[in-house]
Amino acid sequence: MVFLFCGLNLLAQKSNQEKIHAMKIGMITENLQLTSDQAEKFWPVYHAYEEERVTVIRQMRKLQRQISHGEIPQGEIVQAEERIMRLKEQESDIVKSYRPKFLRVINPDQYASLLKTERQFQDILMQRIKSRG
Repeated sequence: MVFLFCGLNLLAQKSNQEKIHAMKIGMITENLQLTSDQAEKFWPVYHAYEEERVTVIRQMRKLQRQISHGEIPQGEIVQAEERIMRLKEQESDIVKSYRPKFLRVINPDQYASLLKTERQFQDILMQRIKSRG
C-alpha cells in the first residue's frame, strides 16, 4: 500500500512538472513569436541549454538543502558553500556559452525576450508557491 501511495505521489509530481514545463514552453513560444524555421532550430538548442542548467541548479539546491537541514557537518559547510559558488559560476558559464548559439537562430530582441520571459516565469512560479502557504 505504501509503495502504491509513493508511486502515485511520484506520478502526481511528474504530472505537475510536465504541466509546469508546458506552461513555460507556452510562455516562451508566445513571447518570442518564433517563425516556423526559427522554432525548428530554437527548441533543440533551448532544450539542451535547459537540461545543462537544470542539472547544475539541482546540484546547488541539493547542497543548499543539506546545509539548511544540518546534513553537512559543521567542518564541511565552508567547502559546501564554495561548491555552491562554483556551481553558480558554472551556471553563468552555461548561459554565456549558449548566447551565441541562440543568436544564430533568433535575433537579439527575441533573445532579450527569452531572458525576460524566463525571469517572469520564475516570478510566477514563486508567487504560486508562496500563495499555497
